Amino acid sequence: MGGPDPAVATYFNDVPTVVTSSGYLFDLENLQVLKGPQGTLFGVNSTGGAVLFVPARPTSELGGYIDVTDGNYNARRYQTVVNVPLVNDVLMVRFAADLNYRDGYTINPINGHDYDNTDYQAARLGSCISPRTALRTTFWSTLRRSMSTARATSAFSITRMVHSSPVQVT
Repeated sequence: MGGPDPAVATYFNDVPTVVTSSGYLFDLENLQVLKGPQGTLFGVNSTGGAVLFVPARPTSELGGYIDVTDGNYNARRYQTVVNVPLVNDVLMVRFAADLNYRDGYTINPINGHDYDNTDYQAARLGSCISPRTALRTTFWSTLRRSMSTARATSAFSITRMVHSSPVQVT
């Protein structure tokens, strides 16, 4: 992360991450807000607490959804999720995408440039492999692209994460 530790740390899938831009907050399984000092929770000191973003994991059920939102200033947002069990309870895949566009509401009267617009795309691919009943490994790959002028930034990033966890056998 670099620099001093923030007062409130953010984690994406238990990994310290600076979640300050669009492209992370879609298809979440849960969101946890922990108050107070969390210095030993994940190895990053945070005196004010922690916010944990947990992406939805692939499941053994075929399903998905499409969400379309329309608004003022030519706002358009498209979210889609597809969950496919390739091999029942052994290999599962989940794809999620978030596309968000909106025209700016501030216009420079001198040159006509449009400011405060939103223009980002994000996609996440998760695959879960469970070759044995006592082990489950989930791989995530996230692709984000942002061209918003709200903060005059242009960003492109690819993130890969692996999460392994023991499964309780009943």
